[in-house]
Amino acid sequence: MRIFLLLILVSFLFSCVENDMPEDLTAQKVKELSLYKFHGDRIKNDELITEWNEMINDSETPDLFKAGTFNIKKIKIADSDTFVYALVATNTGENIQTAALLTKYKDGYKISNRSVSCYGCKVQLELSSKEGYWSCNGNNTSCVKTSRLHMDNNIISNPDARILFRIQLDQTPTDNTETTRRTIYSIYTAASNKGELCRTKSLLSDIAYEETWVINDKNDPKQTSQRPKIREVDAQNVLEIICDAGNESVFFSIDLNKFGAEHKEFKAFFD
Repeated sequence: MRIFLLLILVSFLFSCVENDMPEDLTAQKVKELSLYKFHGDRIKNDELITEWNEMINDSETPDLFKAGTFNIKKIKIADSDTFVYALVATNTGENIQTAALLTKYKDGYKISNRSVSCYGCKVQLELSSKEGYWSCNGNNTSCVKTSRLHMDNNIISNPDARILFRIQLDQTPTDNTETTRRTIYSIYTAASNKGELCRTKSLLSDIAYEETWVINDKNDPKQTSQRPKIREVDAQNVLEIICDAGNESVFFSIDLNKFGAEHKEFKAFFD
């Protein structure tokens, strides 16, 4: 009896695994699939052509290729019984075809960051190839192949980093005023610099901090100051302030993995 129940359980598990991937993806309509860009952003069904053109086009020739029709091709992996799928776009006006692998992702499929375009010929998906490095089926000089590998700018260089990233904004005092005010905004991120922070929008907390400092004498080299106020603010707003700020602003960061014990006043970053 136990063996019989075990067989039923194993059969059920295998059926669940098989249902994760349709038996033949080519039987489905492209417009009915949930598709995602290679970095994970959802593509709206009515914007597939626009999104595809932005992902695929070369920066040197942005108007050369315009996708017209899409279909899915089933590709048998050499020396195995398994298959992969590719999304193939064909330009309706010119003899240009581009293909990129599809992989299961969330409730749909992600388009690979590697693609191959064939100009004046078609992508030869049937030939043995690894990771989308397909060839073109034309033998004449008018057949040109272009391979692309798009880098994912959303990747954090060190995902384990815990950075207190700060921007300092000084209120410009008048000539007759010795006391000046300084505002410092701090956010919690894994990004190591402003460029990476603004590119990835990496925030480890929805809370940021706004500090108000009063500098008693702007001409004092020691910049003797007091902090009468610190409050929690929205991190998204601070992210915009940081990314919109120019080179005249002062940016600095603190590694909380090393110096976290010295900055416990930022309580939300240590929960």
